[in-house]
Amino acid sequence: MDGDIFARENGETHRFTAEAVVKTTVRVMRRASLEVAADIDIVVWRNLLGLTTDNLQHAKNHMLLLGRKSLT
Repeated sequence: MDGDIFARENGETHRFTAEAVVKTTVRVMRRASLEVAADIDIVVWRNLLGLTTDNLQHAKNHMLLLGRKSLT
């Protein structure tokens, strides 16, 4: 959707890739610029919060799955 944030890296190594299935414009922002935008625009802040909580939920689910995995 218009304005979606689809990835955010914490380190200097980029681990994600994406493939567009419709005409798409991608904009890359430095973390500092994104933080300034979030300070100014509540919608950006909410999108970042949603992305972060989604990523944490995914990581939690993955850890639970790995914890239940049997070695036998």
